[in-house]
Amino acid sequence: MTSGSFDCLTPYFSFLLSCGGAAFTLLRARRRAKFTAPARLLLFGFLFWGVISLYGVFTCLDTSTSAASQIMASPSKERRPAARQTAPSAKDAASAVKPATLPRVSYRAMSFYYSWYGNPRVDGKYIHWNHKVLVAGGKSFPGGGDIGADFYPQLGAYSSNDPATIRAHMRMHREAGIGVMVLSWWGRDDFVRTSLDFSSGGSKTDFNMRKIMDIATEYGIKVAFHVEPYEGRSAQSIADDAKYIQLEYGEHPALFRHVDRNDADSRGRPVLFFYDSYKLGESEWAKVFDRNGAFSVRGKPWDVVAIGHIVNAGDAAAIRRAGLDGFYTYFATDGFTYGSSTGNWNTFHEEAVRHGLLFIPSVGPGYADMRIRPFNRANQRSREGGAYYRRMMQAAISSRADYITITSFNEWHEGTQIEPAVRKRVEQTATGGVFQYQDYGDKDPSYYLQLTRELLRGWVPEDFNL
Repeated sequence: MTSGSFDCLTPYFSFLLSCGGAAFTLLRARRRAKFTAPARLLLFGFLFWGVISLYGVFTCLDTSTSAASQIMASPSKERRPAARQTAPSAKDAASAVKPATLPRVSYRAMSFYYSWYGNPRVDGKYIHWNHKVLVAGGKSFPGGGDIGADFYPQLGAYSSNDPATIRAHMRMHREAGIGVMVLSWWGRDDFVRTSLDFSSGGSKTDFNMRKIMDIATEYGIKVAFHVEPYEGRSAQSIADDAKYIQLEYGEHPALFRHVDRNDADSRGRPVLFFYDSYKLGESEWAKVFDRNGAFSVRGKPWDVVAIGHIVNAGDAAAIRRAGLDGFYTYFATDGFTYGSSTGNWNTFHEEAVRHGLLFIPSVGPGYADMRIRPFNRANQRSREGGAYYRRMMQAAISSRADYITITSFNEWHEGTQIEPAVRKRVEQTATGGVFQYQDYGDKDPSYYLQLTRELLRGWVPEDFNL
């Protein structure tokens, strides 16, 4: 019984008293064999009192039962629901998006997305925009107008935690025809030092994951995970990551799943890309993705589609032997690694088909990271007004890829972004003098979104045609 049930005793006893009063009046009238007008009036009063009291009893019991049901239905603080949804504000509800009214997308097209940016207005300081120059004694950029990147974003030095920014990025994905965002994820202990930005103290890539996924749902965009080489990444931690992701996000409608005919779950399994997978030995990966591995996730409710990163010539075979489900290439510089060399992609596809694996090449519009890596001139790749991007995309299409990943939507430090950029000059705090950011030349700031849609439409026209 809930505490509210005791509150019902007052009208209950009132009802009993009214019944007793009415019975006493009738009994007295019978003994006197005379039912006088005052007696009738008194009986009427007791009956009226009884009806009101009875109404009070039923009303109270109904309220108490309802409250008890809510208490029983609500999860305890110790047990968090697997798919917690954020209630929309009045403003959000008023501007609710209907995905059917937006440009069509392909869920075979994926972008690598970075949610590690911060600014003083939202986060109290600049995060990642203040990247340091990666040489001995290199200074950090201040952020704001002077950032650690060769291009400057049309949205300015934004925060990845700002819902308005996230919504703008979702609209850009729809415009580009990209249906899946592959979010950079640095593990459950999310306030970590990333490999690119030691000066900022790290980025909360798990902290804002649900916020991004909630907004992605509004726009019909799906989300996959790009598991980065966080400190302490091991076979045990990877198995734990797979379980955590399934328990925390497994029921979220934005979670992207790849469906295989052999999957126990008809919805398919979540897709996890493992960046720099070669840094962990083949035997360690087998502990997680071989069915007989010490920490195997195979056949468990938290099984995933695991995609390894091809860098060197033997990586595809090692990924296969370790029991992963496929491989991707990531780098936007054609020729930088064996994996990112487009001339090898047909061979990768053939190996994938031979062993029932997924081959997912990565294409990019160019590469420019001289502001943070002034020593890396050999790996710079000019955008050539979009021609470089067209060539990489055509190589991916020709390889008969299962999916195509785009490096990147917003990796500004390496200049691989397709996000809109603008022309800008800035007084350099770190190095002195005036710096002219690169831009998209005579093209519109959103040119690479438009070009992406054009190229994807040529690849999978059925995804874009009604």
